[in-house]
Amino acid sequence: MRLDDLVRSVGNPVKDIYGRYVGYITAFTTDGPNEPKSIAVDVGSGVLRLFPSNQFVVGERGPVLLPAWKVKAQGWGREISVVRKRIDGLKSLVEDGEIPESTFEDMNASYTEKLKELEESRGEFTRELERRQAEIEKDTATIEQLMVEAKVQHRCGELDDEVYEVVSGNCTAMRTKNNQEKDEIARLLKTGGVEEETTRISLTINQPSSQPYNA
Repeated sequence: MRLDDLVRSVGNPVKDIYGRYVGYITAFTTDGPNEPKSIAVDVGSGVLRLFPSNQFVVGERGPVLLPAWKVKAQGWGREISVVRKRIDGLKSLVEDGEIPESTFEDMNASYTEKLKELEESRGEFTRELERRQAEIEKDTATIEQLMVEAKVQHRCGELDDEVYEVVSGNCTAMRTKNNQEKDEIARLLKTGGVEEETTRISLTINQPSSQPYNA
């Protein structure tokens, strides 16, 4: 994310990639003159949270927050792809006789060890994704309970039609956004944790949500 995009966004509300409200951008730190390092977001109730700048991408209406797991998946996928390409390139060089066999063996051992480390980290990342899935399922269960409670109150005459429609619409929107993240995580688990990099997105928000955000 570029510094000029960030400067223009200070004081503005920010949402995550699923349209859930996160808070207001209040300040940021830099690592050098033009490199954003972290972004401070007022998430409400006097709480200020710092997010790494690489968790933000540019949306149509300003910065959009990516889940931490998505950023990690993109980085992991990018790194493992680079290592695999280097191993293939190294093999091609030794087959063409452009590098000595001894050099190939040393460098191949180094790349292979790095690849092994990356593959071993897959297990912990998988567990992290599963924990996030469980959190979403818990939140969704709470939303379902609220929807049922609203229906009961409406049927008993405690909520008029207008208020009921607002409550129902908010709950439906939150459930939809949660399901979007849950579906992405499920897809990611099937692909082994590899995610294509996100740089700019088109974010469509149909209903505001004040649901607390867990990055």
